Amino acid sequence: MKSIASELFNFYKKSSPNNLDSIFAKAEKVTYTKGQHLAVQFERTNYYFMLQEGEVSVYSYLDGRNKKIELGRYSSFNSPLGLDMMNEPYRYDSHIEAYSDTVTVLRWDRKQLNLFLDKNIDLAILFFEHINRHALDLIRESSYLFANTAMITKQPEIALKAAKGYDSPLGFNEDDLVVFLLQSPFFEIFEEEDLRVLSKHIVRKQYKVGNIIDLQDEVSKGISILRVGDIRFSRFNSEGEEKYKVSLRAISTPGYLLGPSGFLGAENVMTTKAKKDSVILHIPYDAVKALSKKNPAFALKLQIRISWLLNNQLRGLRARLISAQFNEEVTVSTNLIESNRASLSLSSPLHKVPHLLSFKHTITDGLSILHHVELNGSGIEKNIASLCLDNLHDTQREVTFYENLQKMYNTVVSAPAIMMADRVHKECIKLSKETFDQISTFVKGKELIPEQPGNLFIYNHLLNPPYYALPNQFQINLDCHFLSTIISEAYNEEVGMKIVRSGREIEHGHQSYYERLGYINAYSEDTSSSENFEKNERVSDQIEEFLTEYNNVIIAPEHTSYTTEQSPGLFNADVFERVLEMEREPLIVPVVMANFDQRIRNNKFACEIKEPFLLSEKMKSYNTDNVRDFLQMYRGEFKHHVKLLREEIQ
Repeated sequence: MKSIASELFNFYKKSSPNNLDSIFAKAEKVTYTKGQHLAVQFERTNYYFMLQEGEVSVYSYLDGRNKKIELGRYSSFNSPLGLDMMNEPYRYDSHIEAYSDTVTVLRWDRKQLNLFLDKNIDLAILFFEHINRHALDLIRESSYLFANTAMITKQPEIALKAAKGYDSPLGFNEDDLVVFLLQSPFFEIFEEEDLRVLSKHIVRKQYKVGNIIDLQDEVSKGISILRVGDIRFSRFNSEGEEKYKVSLRAISTPGYLLGPSGFLGAENVMTTKAKKDSVILHIPYDAVKALSKKNPAFALKLQIRISWLLNNQLRGLRARLISAQFNEEVTVSTNLIESNRASLSLSSPLHKVPHLLSFKHTITDGLSILHHVELNGSGIEKNIASLCLDNLHDTQREVTFYENLQKMYNTVVSAPAIMMADRVHKECIKLSKETFDQISTFVKGKELIPEQPGNLFIYNHLLNPPYYALPNQFQINLDCHFLSTIISEAYNEEVGMKIVRSGREIEHGHQSYYERLGYINAYSEDTSSSENFEKNERVSDQIEEFLTEYNNVIIAPEHTSYTTEQSPGLFNADVFERVLEMEREPLIVPVVMANFDQRIRNNKFACEIKEPFLLSEKMKSYNTDNVRDFLQMYRGEFKHHVKLLREEIQ
C-alpha cells in the first residue's frame, strides 16, 4: 500500500501525517471487476471508498431506469468515493461502478471508521483534510463531461487575471458580522465565540461587474463569502488545441461561499466572476488556520463541514449535467428534493415544490417558495433550494416570458375604451419588445427594410407552442408580434402600421383582442362563399388604402399557420392581385420566420428580412404573368429560405 507520508497537509499540523497510516491500516483492500457496483443509488452508505487503481464511473437514472446519465469518471489516486457517508441522510445519491477491467479501492466500514475517528480527534482532522483535498479532483474530473453539452463555450486561449478588488469599510459591527455568519448555510453550525474570532479578521472587498474574484488553478488565499451581488462559476478545460469554458452555476444569495479551496490553501477548481457589482467578505486563510491550531474541536467541525460543502458542490454539478443533457430542469430539481425528504422537517415548504413545479400555472408558486426558502430556511433547506434554483434558469426565464405574454394580453383588453387603437397597438409593441429582449432571438437583414414607408411585409405564419396558451386558452401570435417590434423600431414608431390576420366567425375572444389593436380581419373558412368573398374584397380595399397613404401593412398570405418544417403553406392570391392593380405599386418585403413554433428553452426565435421587390418585376423574372402560377413557384423559393435560416441558427 502506498504510504501517505508524502501527502502535503498545510492546514493542521498538530499531528504528523504519518499517523494517518493507522487509519489506512483499518481499511480492507478490495478489487472489483468491470461492471461491478461499489455503491447503488439511494442505498445506505455502509462503506467508504478511496480509489487506489483503475477508473470508476458514477451515474444516475431518471424516470425509473429509462434514462441513464454519466455524472463523472474518476481515476486519480486516493479519490474519495462516497462523500455521502459523512452527511445525512447517509445514502448514496448515485451508482458507482468499476469502469476499467479492474478497480482497486481501500474500503472502510462506516460505523467502525466513525467510532475510531471519534476517539482520535487529531487523526480525524487530518483524515478529513486529506479527503477534502482529493475531493477537489472529483469536481475537476466531473467538469470534463460537459464537453458535448450546451453548457460549453469554445473559445481561443485568453490570459485571465484575478482582480484584487478594493477594500472598503465593513459598514457594520462585530455583532452584526457574527449574526451574518450564523445565517450562512455553511457557518450556521459553528459556535458563536469561534465566529467572533473569525469576524475580527474579515475584510470587505468590492468587485466591479466583469471582475474575476478567484481564478482557476491559482492558490486560494482565503475564504470569500457573498455579501451582495451576483457571482457566476465556470471552469476552463482543454481538448486538444481548443479551450472551452463550462458554465457551472451562479449564486446571488447573501452568505453563500464562493468555494472550499480557501479553507485548504489549495488551488481553485473554478473561476468566479462578478456578473454584477458585488461585495465579498473575505476571511484570510491564515486566520482560519490559526484558529484551527488553537481549537481542535473547531478544526474538526470545519473539515467535516468542508466535506459537506464539497459533496453539495458535486451534487450541484451533477444536477447541472443532467439538466444540460436531458433538458429536464424540473425533474432534476424534483429529484434533489425527493432524495433529501428524510432530512427535511415535516413542515418544510419544500415538500410542496415538486407538485407545484409539475403544472404550468403553479410553477410561479413553486419558484416563489424556493426563493423564500433560499433566504429564510434552515441550513439544509437553503442549500437544497439554492441547488434547485441553480438548475431552473430556463424555467424561470420561461415563467417570466409567459407572465409577460399575460401582461400584454391584459394591457390590450383592459385598455380604456376612449384610447385609440393605434395607441393601444403602440403600448402592445412596447411590451412585446421588452418580452422578446429577454429571450434568445436572431434577426438578419434589417438593413434591407426600405427607408420609405408604404410597404407590404409578407411572412410565413408559424404555429404557436401550445405551452404558451394563456389560462383562457388565448394564444398571442409570437411571430407577428415580434415582426411588429422590428418594423416599429425601423421607422421610429412614426409610421402607421396595419396587420392583417385570418379571423373566424367563432373567434369572439380573439377578435376582441385583435380588433382592439386595430388589426384587419380576413376570412379563411368557406372562402368560396359569396359572403366571405365580399368580406375579403373589403379587406383588399383597406389594404390598398393604407398602402396608398404610405402606411406599412403586415400580412401572412397563407391565412393559416404551420410548423417551421412545413412552412410556408399555399399563398392566397387576393392581396397580390390587388397590388398589381394599384396606381403606386408598393414594395413587397419578404420576412422569413423560423422556430416560433418551439418553446424558448434551448431555442432561438429567428427572423430574416429578404431583398424587397416589386411584384410585377419579380413575376417577369419567373417568366409568368399569372399571379397564382407565380405564387406557386415563389412558395418553393420561400420554403428554401426557411430551411436555410433554420440551419443557420442550429
